[in-house]
Amino acid sequence: MNLTKLVCLQTAAILFLSFSFNRSFAQTNRNVPSQYATIQSAINAAVSGDTILIQPGTYKENLNLSGKNLVLGSLFLRTADTNHVNQTVIDGNKISHVIFLGTQETVNCKIIGLTIQNSGSQTGQSNAGITMIDASATVANCKIINNSGDGILARGASTSLIEGNL
Repeated sequence: MNLTKLVCLQTAAILFLSFSFNRSFAQTNRNVPSQYATIQSAINAAVSGDTILIQPGTYKENLNLSGKNLVLGSLFLRTADTNHVNQTVIDGNKISHVIFLGTQETVNCKIIGLTIQNSGSQTGQSNAGITMIDASATVANCKIINNSGDGILARGASTSLIEGNL
């Protein structure tokens, strides 16, 4: 193989590895509802490290973070304006937990500046607004109200950071 071909192959390999390395650590902002109609669809498309920015409104959803360390928050993330907490509501519609973390989430998973309300159960068992089973999260500056069970339930190996919530 001549020297020119070898240099080209090495350069291509370096560029490929560089692109792959940078892509794996790239963080993406995913906006609801302008890019994704629902919060869960944004979660499904996201990878750990992504931020899901939720615009003001009421979202009737029951969310599962699926083991991803995401930042899930209202415009409070960008402005520190507490009005965004009241204006950005995730409503569990009295069906189940509002937000569920099952495994693999750590304190790097952040739920910030949201109103989380109306957890419930169709089986008679109470569910928390935020349920963490063998998982952790940072939950900050949220308003967690009108849930059938606890506001936050952390069971198992949870080393969560809970601060500044109502």
